[in-house]
Amino acid sequence: MTDQTLNTFYRVATERGFSRDYQARVSQLVINGQALGDDDLVYLKSMSLPSKKAAISTVKYFGVEIHSTGVRDYGDSKNWELTFLTDQILYLKQWFEQRLEEVADNTDNPGRLNVSPVPGLDSYAVIDVLDDNLETVASYTLNGLFVVSTPGIAYDLSGAGKVQEFKVTLGYQTWDVTPGSIPQYESPGGAGALGNVLNTLRTVNSIVRNVKSISKAIRKK
Repeated sequence: MTDQTLNTFYRVATERGFSRDYQARVSQLVINGQALGDDDLVYLKSMSLPSKKAAISTVKYFGVEIHSTGVRDYGDSKNWELTFLTDQILYLKQWFEQRLEEVADNTDNPGRLNVSPVPGLDSYAVIDVLDDNLETVASYTLNGLFVVSTPGIAYDLSGAGKVQEFKVTLGYQTWDVTPGSIPQYESPGGAGALGNVLNTLRTVNSIVRNVKSISKAIRKK
């Protein structure tokens, strides 16, 4: 039985803290061996951690649906969106446009179309999730990065000088995560205690089964 009180919430909150909406950054972004530096990535305004899900197969039997998990799906691997503040010389926008041209060229300038149709190991992004001390608690690496689309930017000649933004959509093949130096929290009476109880019950059940087996063997004799 759990005992979740205000004191429990306060204790756990002070131990683990809360992840805030600004405590993540893209520390590396490389496409076709071309990298954006720190002076470029500071223009990044928002992004999201990658998602993952399993494909579900459903079979009906006697009116009941039985679900079976299938292949793994890397969620937004075809539409990972990044929102950038727009620099005045449009360097970032043109950089992504050039990376798109490199993998989806419609000219025969390099001798063949689609110079790099499948992104290699030289295309990736790293997202660092930070704590209050700017220490990395987890690093997400998106492998096989490529540009899906670079939208236009709308200008308003009667505007009030609002800073322009643009969204670029990227894709990737897979992603993996490397945990940082995260302490292992174990609440009193929580999962750790429950695990000990379950292990004890398993041991008792095993002993009971052995005793029953010995009793049956004796009776048969």
